[in-house]
Amino acid sequence: MAVNAWERRLAIAALVLGVVLLFFGASSILVEQRLNSAASYPLIAGIALLICYAILDPTAVRDLVSSRRSRFGTLSVVVTAIVLGIVVMGNVLAARSTQSLDLTRYKVNTLAPESIQVTRRLDSDARVTLWDNNSDPSLTTATNLLSRYQAISRHFKVAVTDPNFDPASARAQGVSSLDVIVIQYHGKSQILSAGAQGEQDVTAALLRLESSRTPQVCWVGGDGEVDLKNTDSIQGYSAAADQIIKNNYTVKDLILAAATTVPGDCEIVAIVGPTKQLPDSAVQALTDYLKGGGRVLLAVDPWRDAAVTSRYNSALTAYGLTFSGGLAVPDAAHAARGEPTAVAVIQYGGSPIAKGLSNSVSFFPETTTIDATTTADVTQTPVARTTAESYLITVPRQPPFSQQAGDKQGPFTIMETAELAPTGGKKSRVVLVGTGAFAENEVLQAQDVNVQLLTASLNYLTEQESLISIPPKPSSTQSLSLTQEQQNLNLWITLIALPLLVISGGLAVWWRRRLA
Repeated sequence: MAVNAWERRLAIAALVLGVVLLFFGASSILVEQRLNSAASYPLIAGIALLICYAILDPTAVRDLVSSRRSRFGTLSVVVTAIVLGIVVMGNVLAARSTQSLDLTRYKVNTLAPESIQVTRRLDSDARVTLWDNNSDPSLTTATNLLSRYQAISRHFKVAVTDPNFDPASARAQGVSSLDVIVIQYHGKSQILSAGAQGEQDVTAALLRLESSRTPQVCWVGGDGEVDLKNTDSIQGYSAAADQIIKNNYTVKDLILAAATTVPGDCEIVAIVGPTKQLPDSAVQALTDYLKGGGRVLLAVDPWRDAAVTSRYNSALTAYGLTFSGGLAVPDAAHAARGEPTAVAVIQYGGSPIAKGLSNSVSFFPETTTIDATTTADVTQTPVARTTAESYLITVPRQPPFSQQAGDKQGPFTIMETAELAPTGGKKSRVVLVGTGAFAENEVLQAQDVNVQLLTASLNYLTEQESLISIPPKPSSTQSLSLTQEQQNLNLWITLIALPLLVISGGLAVWWRRRLA
């Protein structure tokens, strides 16, 4: 029986649609693990359409087995169907699995090592409730983030709840608005409001809930030191204050210049960017604090009055460490772009503070250097150093700087840790940094590695080395930080090398055609 052209076209359409519906129905069964209406209807429709194909074009069905050409076409269709089936099965298995593969270059869809470490320590259920009525456009982002934590630990339980359907529970958890995340663990809870629900915030909340200890940082101020409350976008320190609190520390103000003793509740004394000479009584108080097992973060800037630097050096005598007071000038290849006195560090020492930072760039704007002499019972470990091409300007002079006779040659240590463990005495620790600018707002916002140096220093001082790793990635997009050498290489490749390569290829093709 002859088949009209429109009947053949209709038969082909029925065949294609029937196969698609069969695949859809089979996929639904695989996902749901049962035969329901969502799967049965496509299966029935698909079979019906295949029957219609056989009725509309029986010759084509007969040719599938009798014609060599048709058999070859049939084999192609079967192979295509098998490939499609494998793809469908792969997608189904991926949808049902809690595992994931992040192929992005900077692993933006992967939790940071610190987040993974904190989540794996959960020893009982952490119940996470995302209160939302599905009206917030950021709901998908929040649930995707929480699902990454859920994939790490079976104790991380997530529920999305509409407060309108369960107002009693919402009130009990202290929820008064939408888009709020509540994390409950070990009888304690943390509330993350809108705008504070990134990975850093979730991990910081877990840290606070896990820890029965909240170390206190006594921040020295009131006499010319760096102020944590300064919100200036460049030289302020409010971003550092936020990082300290997020990492489960409390902050207490301390006026060291007026103190005769350091309060006993100060687990860390932080002195950043002092500008005035410390009184004898304060020096003695700081020395006694360290003798008693104290922990100090001290950042002294270059070219301060010699009396200012020497006062702090005298408190460090037992550690064999001193600030030189001069200005370290890096070579051009290891200077921040546009800032020839900002040292760019890529390689680090063996301190746990620098764990995982190799080949990551950190910046030390206008830094002095730290000298060390071997001292009994003291373990000194450099964190960051300049290169051998750097030099030290001891006597202040006007920029632009170039190396002159009398300038000391590098390399120099610009960040160092030391631990004093005397026999029969209490162990104490210090972290020294050659510049207070290493944690200024502008630097922290531009460079995540400096965030690591700050928070890891606090963890080292409080002997929480297990928390030292690359910090959670911020939710905002970060700019790429390059040294001057990397900037020059990038410009050379993009503006000179690539155009020359294209031109050379064009000339070669033109010459070959001309010879032909």
